[in-house]
Amino acid sequence: MEQESSASEALNQSTLALTAKKHREAIPLLLKYAVVGIFIVCLFLTVLAIILASACRACPYDSESDKTWIFSVSLHGANVAYVDNRTGAIRGYNVDVINAVCKTAGKRCDVIWDIDANCWDSIQGKSARGGVGLLGGWYDGCAGWISTKARNRTFSFTKPYFKGPYETLWQEKSNATFGRASKDISGARVGFVDGWHTDEFCLQELVEGFDTETSEYKHYGTIQELVEAVLQDKIDLAFCSDHPYLKQYLEPVLTSRNCAIEGPAVMHRKDSKLSNWWNPSLEKVLQSEEYQNICEDLKKAHGHMPGRDSSHVCLGM
Repeated sequence: MEQESSASEALNQSTLALTAKKHREAIPLLLKYAVVGIFIVCLFLTVLAIILASACRACPYDSESDKTWIFSVSLHGANVAYVDNRTGAIRGYNVDVINAVCKTAGKRCDVIWDIDANCWDSIQGKSARGGVGLLGGWYDGCAGWISTKARNRTFSFTKPYFKGPYETLWQEKSNATFGRASKDISGARVGFVDGWHTDEFCLQELVEGFDTETSEYKHYGTIQELVEAVLQDKIDLAFCSDHPYLKQYLEPVLTSRNCAIEGPAVMHRKDSKLSNWWNPSLEKVLQSEEYQNICEDLKKAHGHMPGRDSSHVCLGM
């Protein structure tokens, strides 16, 4: 019996030793399976992340959908753009159209004021160039600017949203030296407004006796400074767009629309998507009752300011 018991214990010990050995051998194998499993899971997650990233790039989400679009307007004390002294707000036809188009497009927009030269700068005697404000991204567009060959080389334009003024050569009413429609201005001293499309290069194409190389001329910062220069006999003629302020003191000598390609629009950088949503929304606005109200407001809401009436501003009238 003792022999059988000893044999049984030896067998049990042998079985236990064999089982422990198998367990020791199984642990590394399980670790290998675990590592391989983790690798497969990581690989799957990586592939899934790549697929989701590609899908997001292809999805129609527009990163600019939450953007606030900034428009700069020039203030010339006319019914198209002026400061309301009571509220301090910028008002006028320009602002009304911007607000209507932005509302139709579902865009958040804001209107600010800046000097003309920060949108388009025409340095005396040199080729005009894009202003630091628009090129530098201070705002998305300059509203109410006329498309020309020179400007189109630097910027893009939306569709026009009002009729453009005439390019006009002006002289003092009480000292009318040049006859009506006179095209020969030999010897005349001429003034221009910096940044406006009515510059010396435009005038050179319209008249005789004026040359950018030999004629005497000067740029001024505002139309007020331009008119003052005429009245103080610093210059003989002023070349500028048709503006109500000039009509108070000066009379036209010659008018044309040779330098403008289209009427006033929003001028923007060539890398901007502004025209993509502005143009179709503008078309809807122009066909709406709201646009009729905007045109009526030129007299009702903005009639206390000088400026052209709706038949000379609004499209389709």
